[in-house]
Amino acid sequence: MKRLAVFQMALTLALSVCARSQQPSPTPRVVTGPLSLDQAVQTALRESPLLKGQSAEVEAASARLRQAVAGTRLTGSTTTHLTTGDGTNMVQGPAGVMPMDMEMIGPRVTLNQNVSLLFPLYTGGRLKSQVQAARSALGATQQDAETVRQSVALDTRVAYRQVLLAQSVVEIYEALVKDEEERLRVDQAQFEAGKIPRVNLLRDEADLADARQKLTDAHRDVTLALVDLKTVMGVALESDITLSDSLQPSPAPVAASPLHEQALAQRPELKAVAEQLAAAQARLGVTRSTFKPQVNTVAAADWRTQRGLSNDVGATVGLVASLPLWDGGSRSAEVAEAQAMLEKTRQDEQQLRLAIAQQVETALLRLGAATQNVKTAEAAVAAAEEDYRLAQLRYTAGKGLNLEPLDALVTLTRAKTNRVQALFEQNVALDLLTRAVGTPVEAGK
Repeated sequence: MKRLAVFQMALTLALSVCARSQQPSPTPRVVTGPLSLDQAVQTALRESPLLKGQSAEVEAASARLRQAVAGTRLTGSTTTHLTTGDGTNMVQGPAGVMPMDMEMIGPRVTLNQNVSLLFPLYTGGRLKSQVQAARSALGATQQDAETVRQSVALDTRVAYRQVLLAQSVVEIYEALVKDEEERLRVDQAQFEAGKIPRVNLLRDEADLADARQKLTDAHRDVTLALVDLKTVMGVALESDITLSDSLQPSPAPVAASPLHEQALAQRPELKAVAEQLAAAQARLGVTRSTFKPQVNTVAAADWRTQRGLSNDVGATVGLVASLPLWDGGSRSAEVAEAQAMLEKTRQDEQQLRLAIAQQVETALLRLGAATQNVKTAEAAVAAAEEDYRLAQLRYTAGKGLNLEPLDALVTLTRAKTNRVQALFEQNVALDLLTRAVGTPVEAGK
């Protein structure tokens, strides 16, 4: 019975461990209610799997730095040997335990207990360079995290504005359908009274059907844009959100030079490549250190007992120095590789500076053109509204053809669509300029 109970306990423990290892990953959070643009960005910064993954990368880089720092400190180990045999052999301690112990074991039953200490006294700059490389790698990873933050913020803003654009188009086509329905109602009465031909009525019905189809497509586009926004934010697709902001005109900056300077000072990609450059320089120092002696301070204490012999206790303290003499050119090749990678990183930095300048300039040009298009679209809407009003008056008074107000209504609809499209492009251009300049994304703002 006791054996059965022990077996059942072991089986239960194994199943519980297996169940814990197979727990499903957390599901995306459900978000409901009104959502402003800033709230959408902050939600994305909290929920985006991309950012959570990048945070894990930062933690891993921090752990690698701690490992490098640990290599500069005193290390100790204890090793126990219990052996027997008919000859004398060298027995090495388990791999991965530092300092590693090696003992000469005789042809008897032997119990040996060892305690060893090691401190790197001089490494030719190897350990210092390794720590610096790890520290710079951590800095680069942190800047990569900021790069991802800014990219996620940009993607969220663009996706949010895409929903606003789609909703604005829905409003335009809802108004169009309403106008077409009213026109059809009025013309139906006119036709029944014998005042207009049937062809006018047929044109009204065709235009109303076309407007309803466009409205259906516009509703579909809103749904698709919302799916994209939720995906970028990292929230569940069943989230029921309503957007509380709207597309608004934004002023365009005029001075390009300060923005270029600001981008070079702020862009996290440039800061990351600067850290990568420091890491490459440190790795070059690591390879050069292999041409210098490596000196360790060591201390060890042993207690040994062998069958048939008296116990043996001893201690050792000293310095251990080592210098490779010939390696077939391996170290020189490693130095050459490190120098080449350092030069590549320098060139990457120069290329990135050119790319950043191009991105800022392109964003400024897009913003300037979009701002002008907003002004043009506003004027076009005003003209189209007046044209439609006059055409409608002429047709109602019986002085114009049915085609005139219909064509004017199409022109007005197109002008309104161009206006919201221009507002969308202007807002996105400003978002792209903010990203090109590298403006930090502040949490909670």
